[in-house]
Parts: sequence; structure tokens; C-alpha cells
Amino acid sequence: MALPKGRSIVWAIYAVALVLLVSPLVDLIGAIWPPRMGEVSWRFGAFGLTTGALVSPILGLAMLKVAGVLLEHRAVVRTVAAIDLILLLVLLGGLAFPGKGAAQHSGQEEGLIVGMPPGQAPPKLL
Repeated sequence: MALPKGRSIVWAIYAVALVLLVSPLVDLIGAIWPPRMGEVSWRFGAFGLTTGALVSPILGLAMLKVAGVLLEHRAVVRTVAAIDLILLLVLLGGLAFPGKGAAQHSGQEEGLIVGMPPGQAPPKLL
């Protein structure tokens, strides 16, 4: 697909796509730094912030692919496709394996009942 007149516009798509990629990721790093992997609530919060902050970068990746196809830059298209695949695997892994702290965070490990004060035994059922 040749674009003799609009090639400069397609180069501008590269610039906008890079801004869409970098800007939210810088904000995300500022929000979750320093990492506290030992805290379950931090891990859940960081995963939630990460998934929420990925909307603009995913749009940026799509724009990179479109610009790469229009300018016939196969290396760009292949690189973005590999990044998409890695991102997919990381997100699916985060959903499938929330970590051993998930049961502890929800109170299931200690057998707690939601709304019951700590140290109080649950009522016995007949």
C-alpha cells in the first residue's frame, strides 16, 4: 500500500503513538513506586492500576501497527505484534495466578466471616 502524498502524516502517527505509549506508563510507575511485593493489598492495587493504565498504550500499539503497515515497515509490525503477545500473556497470567496472598487478603485462609470482629468465634449452626 503506497502513500505518496500522505507519508508525512503517517510519520506523525508514529509520534502520537509513542506519546500514547510512554505517558501513561510514566504515570503508572510514579503511582506504584516503590514496589512492596510483600503486601497483598499493594499487589492487588498495582495490578488494578496497571490494567487501567493500559488503555492508552494499547491504542498506541494499534496506531504503531497501522503506521507500520501503511509505511510498509515490517519490522515495526512484527515487533508490535510480539509486544502484544507478551502483554497478553502477562495479563492472563496475572488474572489466572493472583498469588498465594489472595486467600489471605479475602480472609478465607483464617476462616473469617465478613463483618465479624477479629477474635470473635463464628456462631455454631445446629
